[in-house]
Amino acid sequence: MIEHGRALLPFPVVETVVLPGQCLAANRLFADHSHSLAEVAGDVAVAWQDPAASDNFALRSDAVASGWQLTGRKAVVVGAPGAARFVVAARSGATAQLFLVEADTSGLSLVPYMTIDGRSAADLVLVDVVVGSPNLIASGDAAELLLARALDVAAAVNCAQAVGMMRFLVDATANYLKERKQFGRALSSFQALQHRMVDMLLHTEMAEAASLRALLSLDLAPDGRAYAVSAAKVTTGEAARFVGQNAIQLHGGQGMRDATLATRFFRRLTAIDLTFGNSQDHLARLSALTVAKKGEPHRKL
Repeated sequence: MIEHGRALLPFPVVETVVLPGQCLAANRLFADHSHSLAEVAGDVAVAWQDPAASDNFALRSDAVASGWQLTGRKAVVVGAPGAARFVVAARSGATAQLFLVEADTSGLSLVPYMTIDGRSAADLVLVDVVVGSPNLIASGDAAELLLARALDVAAAVNCAQAVGMMRFLVDATANYLKERKQFGRALSSFQALQHRMVDMLLHTEMAEAASLRALLSLDLAPDGRAYAVSAAKVTTGEAARFVGQNAIQLHGGQGMRDATLATRFFRRLTAIDLTFGNSQDHLARLSALTVAKKGEPHRKL
C-alpha cells in the first residue's frame, strides 16, 4: 500500500477490494460470485455513508414477502459507477443489516460525480429496492461488528497509502530545492528550508509508525483495534496536511499548477483524510475510548 500510494495509482483498491473483501470474504455470498479478491476487484463497492445521519445503518429496510425492501440514499460510494453489485448497510427497526444488492436491481439508481482527487464516485438512490433473503450478509450485532472491522481495516490501509504519498512529496520537494536556484544558490542550501524538509520527513516517519501499529493491531479486540486505527488516522491526517501544504509552498508558483505532481498528491492526501472518518472524528473516538479505559476497574497482572 505504501508503494501504491507513492505511485498514486488511480484504481480505488481500498474501496473496491479491501473494504468489500472484508465484508464478504467470510460469507457464502463471496464464494457465489468470485474465487479470489483479484477477480472481484472493482466489481463490488460498499455503500455505508448516509448523507443526513451519522448512523451508517440509517437507510430504511422493511420486511416484505420476498425478502427486504430498501429505501434511502447512500453518499460518496467510490467506484460505484463501474460496480456490478453493492454491499449496502441498512436498518430494520433497531436491527442493523448488510445486504448484497445487484447494480441492475429495479429502483436503484446512481448520481455520479468526480471527487476532489479526480476519482469517480456516486450517491446511491434506493426507492423500494427489493432484495431476496439470501442476499442478507449479516444482521444485528454481527452486521455492526462486521462493518466496524471492515472500516477499520480500510482506514489502516488508507493510512499506509498516505505514507507512500508523503514519501513521494518529501523526495520530490527535496529534488526541486536542489535544482531551483535563487541569488545564485540552490534553494536546498538555505538552512531554513533544510529545517522545513527535516520537519516534513519527521511527520512522515511518525505517520508510518502509527500506520504500522494500526495494521498490526487489526486482530486485537474491537477497542484495541479501534484505538490503534484512530491514533493512526489522527497522526496521518496531521502529517498529510503538514507535508502536503509545505510541499506546495516550497514548490512556489509551480505548486499551484495542476500539472505539478505535488498538487495531485496533496489533493489525494486531502481526500484520504476525509475518508473513513476525518481526523476530528477519530480524535473524538480516541477520547471516548480513553475515558472508557480509565473507567475500568484496576486489574492485577
